[in-house]
Amino acid sequence: MRMKRILLAWCVCCTAGLCFSQTMDAVSLMKSISFSQRDFVDTIKVQVEDGAVIVPVEIAGMKKRFLFDTGAAMGVWLGEEEDWMQKTGSDGMDIADINKNVHQKTVYRCPPIRLGHLGIENYPMIAEDAMNDFLCGQFDGLLGFNLVGSGLSFKLDTKDSLLIVTDRKDFFAEEEKGMPMVKYQLAKNLHPLITVKMPLGWVEMLFDTGAMNHWLDLPEHLLERWGEHRPKMEKEVGNLTCSVDTMIGTHIGLYGFKGDTLLARTLHFPEVQVGGLTLKDLYACTNSRTLCLGSALLKRSSVIIDAPRKRFVFLPHHGESTIAVENPNVGSLSFVPSESGDTLGALRAVVRKGSPAYEQGIRTGDYLLEVDGNPIPDICTYRQLGKKDKEVPMKFRSPDGKVKTAHLTRNQ
Repeated sequence: MRMKRILLAWCVCCTAGLCFSQTMDAVSLMKSISFSQRDFVDTIKVQVEDGAVIVPVEIAGMKKRFLFDTGAAMGVWLGEEEDWMQKTGSDGMDIADINKNVHQKTVYRCPPIRLGHLGIENYPMIAEDAMNDFLCGQFDGLLGFNLVGSGLSFKLDTKDSLLIVTDRKDFFAEEEKGMPMVKYQLAKNLHPLITVKMPLGWVEMLFDTGAMNHWLDLPEHLLERWGEHRPKMEKEVGNLTCSVDTMIGTHIGLYGFKGDTLLARTLHFPEVQVGGLTLKDLYACTNSRTLCLGSALLKRSSVIIDAPRKRFVFLPHHGESTIAVENPNVGSLSFVPSESGDTLGALRAVVRKGSPAYEQGIRTGDYLLEVDGNPIPDICTYRQLGKKDKEVPMKFRSPDGKVKTAHLTRNQ
């Protein structure tokens, strides 16, 4: 089919927990950021989880772990207000929660943040503790894309677990030669949008390193919008659809999460083009509310964020400009927290038709009771069990009380 540019309404978000839009002039806060060094390069050892980069920082003498999140406009402290936080004197920031209600949040200036040997002063940050029950101590906060907007370039070396930061304009120039890249534009001068070529057309989306373990998020409602009055587009969506199912779709954001029962489909894209980088055999499930390319890409490729040239340069771990994704089990089994007050179980299953879980009798809405004999009283217990590379027995209870066991490989 003939490729078309599809212009989309979008929401800045990150799987780590934020979906916010701001009415204040956040750009003015970015201009106040200053650095303790000039003409510098620093290399920092980081932790990489599902492609997401977690960076050690020091604030007010405390050692903390922050997620490097290109989907966040500014810093976020995932906790309550601390004594070391200083109010900026601005009117604050309007934050839209998952129900589209608007709340005003105070913007603070941090005392100098130590990132490697670099001191960062006047870094703007909001504080929010509502997500702690879902993040389970993975990290203490978010470093936002405003560090790039302030002139810093970064290399997220997910192969060797390093973060390289510099203010030198051409420091990465030699390493970037001949490598696949994609230009970005800053939406509202804050968030990096890239153009991605899919079989459905050219799409502008957020490159969100905070969308942990996600390849491509494509909401169902956007597919419906694209197909309106476009029979050819509707037909192409049908050709790419592997399965259609009713699922629990969740969106985690400030002030908690929301779970809806919705129609979701699994799409198979033989090829997706991200600038000069080709992703082959990519599956995407539409039970998301967001449109973004997530951190799973960085499980296969490092990336340079070239601030002066406003581009992402990809350094595939195996040196080729084509990455075979091969993720047919996307969305096959995942879990969402139960509603407050639900005494039947802490987590509910989201099961795709035809998946191993479905074939063994597990259905969307069933409660997870045990994994390999370990009781699951909350989402953090489940996550702390660690990833499994082999099948383990999982015990479930259906809403009508029937207990059943399936042997499954954990993929969440």
